[in-house]
Amino acid sequence: MGFSMRRIVVVGSSCSGKTSMAISIARILCLPHVEIDAIVWLDAWSLPSDEQLLAQMKNVIAPEAWVIDGVFPEHRDMVWSAADTVVWLNFPATVVFTRALRRTIKRCITHEKLGSHNVETWRRTFFSRNSQLLWVIQSWRKRRRDYPKIMRQKKFDHIRFIQFRSPGEAQAWLEKLEAAQAAERAGGPQISGQSMQSQSPPKSPGAWQKYGSNVPPLSA
Repeated sequence: MGFSMRRIVVVGSSCSGKTSMAISIARILCLPHVEIDAIVWLDAWSLPSDEQLLAQMKNVIAPEAWVIDGVFPEHRDMVWSAADTVVWLNFPATVVFTRALRRTIKRCITHEKLGSHNVETWRRTFFSRNSQLLWVIQSWRKRRRDYPKIMRQKKFDHIRFIQFRSPGEAQAWLEKLEAAQAAERAGGPQISGQSMQSQSPPKSPGAWQKYGSNVPPLSA
């Protein structure tokens, strides 16, 4: 039986490209996309109460299908338990930090709004303990250290995990996924992945993925 991706979570460190990846997957699979950061942040970089955040997340995962990015650690168990697929953008620190630097400088210059309320400032970026650049470094280290352990937990055995080690690898997979969907809609042969349902994430971050028959492999 084929494995259908209907509830997908895209994870990775800050500035790894989670939102762009989630938007692409949602477009290809014709699923709704939810960017958590865009709906939870309030004025002055504040957050709703814990109770309000929990209620928001319950509403987000209630539908039968979605692609989500930006899940808070406090809500990971709840969201992942409802997911069938987790895509991890495990890119090198140099890639992530370069993206963060470029994006943050651009936002400081253009005053681009984040969500509907907040903007990055030079002071916050370079002279604050809440600096986005500092958070990028911290989150990259934490995700690289913790995710393999979390993904091996028994309670997440139902999830298909897909990891990408570079932007090029992720883009190639998206192209294969799009080709597979186009073939399916045209009634032609589908691109099939290998069946690796018993595979578990390794003890150290390496190239791995668990996927079902309608999820294209990284190489073919």
